[in-house]
Amino acid sequence: MNGDSLILKCSQKLLKVELETVTCFAVNDYLLTVFFLDGSSHSCCSSLKKVEGELPETFFKIGRSCLVNVALIQSLQPKEKCVIMQNGHRLQVSRSKWAALKSLVTQRNQSDNGVSAFG
Repeated sequence: MNGDSLILKCSQKLLKVELETVTCFAVNDYLLTVFFLDGSSHSCCSSLKKVEGELPETFFKIGRSCLVNVALIQSLQPKEKCVIMQNGHRLQVSRSKWAALKSLVTQRNQSDNGVSAFG
């Protein structure tokens, strides 16, 4: 993997994933699914732990089965403990990960434009 893409083995083929278009990686019943900004997805036989070790710091584990692309978070919903991605996809965040995610998103936002939009 280089800094902006990842190669995943899906069925009998290799899939090159452009990380800037990935909203999240989620695992359900040992099947890793990659979700993209355009609403499409691809499923592969891989573990979240394996993929997590190959991703840049823009990805954050928000629960046992989901890694989210922090750069593509549109908003945080504190009451529901969820994030809304730029494509409208809602993802639940575990209570134990909420404070760290909020801090990370706030830091990124402040460094990007000098102002925090997240409360």
